[in-house]
Amino acid sequence: MQSRFEESLQQDTDQIRGVVVRMGGLAEDALRTAVQALQRQDRHLAETVILKDRYIDELENELDWLCLRFLVKHQPVAGHLRLAYSVIKINNQLERTGDYAESIARQVLVLSEIEPQPSYEPLIEIAELAMKILHNAVQAFADNDTELAVQTRAMEKDRVVD
Repeated sequence: MQSRFEESLQQDTDQIRGVVVRMGGLAEDALRTAVQALQRQDRHLAETVILKDRYIDELENELDWLCLRFLVKHQPVAGHLRLAYSVIKINNQLERTGDYAESIARQVLVLSEIEPQPSYEPLIEIAELAMKILHNAVQAFADNDTELAVQTRAMEKDRVVD
């Protein structure tokens, strides 16, 4: 049977993990939609990515607050402290991914005016790999899956996507 402190600690870590997963999903979706907008030269899709970036920004602020509250409330050590530190770093990277997706979408608006359209295949291949790495990394974090984390890290080592 868990003490009230242990229950509170578990609830807070579950809540933090849940927000990371939600934010990761939004970042992955934004990147996927931005790439689709580029492939299709779809201005509407590009504008959708730009408008939805604020949701990722809101989750960044929520996650910052949850981590700060977690640190103050629980004064964690060892594994729990590493979790909070990792989430703070992950939070920054997911927010940056959202910003990259927004930037791609903004470029779609500019590039859609160019004729003839250049080939975006090399960029799309890199984006597909980046999305797979992002998905696997968030999944490994959510499931605390060390094996998937190691496999994902190996994908990144090829330096095709940095």
